[in-house]
Amino acid sequence: MVLSSCEDEEDNLDELKAFTISAAELSYPSENASIALNLEQAQSNVEFSWNSATTDSGFLVTYEFLLVEDGADLSDPLYSSASAESGKATYISIPQERLDEALSNAGLNSGESINLSWAVVASAQQNSEISLRTISMTRFDFPETPEKLYIAGTATEVGDNPENGILLRRLFNANGDPINKYEGYTSLNSSGTFSFYGFQNRSLVFGGSNGTISAGGDPISPERTTTYRIRVDFVNSTYELQPITWSIVGNVITNGWGGDVPMTYQGNGTWALTYEFIDADAGDPNDRFIFRANQDWGFVIKKLVGSNEVLAEDIANNQGITVDDIPLSQLGQATVTLNLSGQQPVYSINN
Repeated sequence: MVLSSCEDEEDNLDELKAFTISAAELSYPSENASIALNLEQAQSNVEFSWNSATTDSGFLVTYEFLLVEDGADLSDPLYSSASAESGKATYISIPQERLDEALSNAGLNSGESINLSWAVVASAQQNSEISLRTISMTRFDFPETPEKLYIAGTATEVGDNPENGILLRRLFNANGDPINKYEGYTSLNSSGTFSFYGFQNRSLVFGGSNGTISAGGDPISPERTTTYRIRVDFVNSTYELQPITWSIVGNVITNGWGGDVPMTYQGNGTWALTYEFIDADAGDPNDRFIFRANQDWGFVIKKLVGSNEVLAEDIANNQGITVDDIPLSQLGQATVTLNLSGQQPVYSINN
C-alpha cells in the first residue's frame, strides 16, 4: 500500500510537469510605446492588457504583472502585482501616481525618462511562461514648489510612511496669495531621519543637509530629540530646524511681562497649560498674554485680529498682517491650548 501511494504521487507529479502552458500575448501598450505620466491626472490609471494564455490540461491560469528596468533581472522589479480579479484577469490598471513613485524609487528625478520592460508571468500549477515588451516612461514634471508639503520618517511622530505625513502650513502674503514657504511644529527624534514630501507618497521627495534642501536629497538627521519649529523656503532652497519650547508671557502671570510659564507639549503640534491666572498689573485694565518661545522676544506668537487664529509675529510683520495680544476675559484657573498643526494654527482658553 505504501509503495502504491508513492507511485500514485509520482504519477500525479509527472502529469503536472507534462502539460504545457502558452505565454500570454501582450496587447497594450505596444512595443517601444512612450508613456508620459501627467501630474494633473495622477489619480487616473494606465492600463496594461494581454490575451489569455492557454493550457492543454484545463488548469486555471493566473497572471502576475512586473515592471523592470530594461535588461534588469525580473526578480528585482520596480513594481509588481497580480492582475485584476485576484490574478485571473488579462489586464491590470495602475494609478499614475503609483507608477511615478516606482520611477522615483529607481532614482529618476522630475521629468526624466527611462526604458522599461513590462512582463506578464502566466502560471498554472507548477508551470509558467513569461512575456516581455519594451516601453519608455517619463516621470511627472513637478513644479519647483509643491502645492502641499509633508514630513515623515523614522525621526517623526508618524513614522516612515508618507501616507501618514505631517502637513506643513503654506504661508501667505498680506493679499492672501500663497508664497513658496512652509512652516510646521512637531517633535523629532535624533535616532532617526526624515524627508519632506510633495504628496502623501514617495513620488516627490526632498532632503538635504546643512540647511540646504533639494529634490531627491538625502534624509535629514535632527541634531537632538526635542520639539522643533520647521521652516522650508523654496525661494532660497533652504530649511531650518529650530528647537522650540513655548511659554505664556503677560500681565496675568507671576512676574508679569518679565516672567514665563512653560507649556507642555501634547504631541501633534499642540502645547497646553493649566494655570491660576492673576492680575499682575493692577494699573492695566486689559488682561492679556502672548506665546513666547525659548524665552526669546524674537519668537512670539499672537492672535489675528477678530479671531482665535494665531501667527508668528515675525511672519506677520514681514507680510503686513496685524496681530494682537491675546485677551483673557476671566482670571483664575484656566487651560490654554496652542494648536500649531494643520493649515491654520489656533489657540483656545477653557475656564
